[in-house]
Amino acid sequence: MTAAALTAALIAIGLDPQLAELATAVAVARQAGTLSHVYGQLLSPTAALVLRERVTAVEDQMKKQLITIDEARSGLNDLGIPVPNRDALLAAWAALIVKQPAHAVLLPR
Repeated sequence: MTAAALTAALIAIGLDPQLAELATAVAVARQAGTLSHVYGQLLSPTAALVLRERVTAVEDQMKKQLITIDEARSGLNDLGIPVPNRDALLAAWAALIVKQPAHAVLLPR
């Protein structure tokens, strides 16, 4: 049953139109599941899972130095991450990057 059909049915049984709309909104929210804040966004459980996985993918690429910090910033912007959350993620990830030495020299003992 669609939200419009539910509202119409509630009005048809004599419920006040404003109460019918409120009851419909509650039913739709329950059906959608509990919303959660993820990276500064209020999302459904499915959308939150997808966003977490995409952010983790950007994180892994940056930590492995497959992308630069600017490319990671652009990726997070494309995902709609708010600026304060984006900058906090980038700072945390950048702090974990360990620069690999360009050349290694073994000295005899």
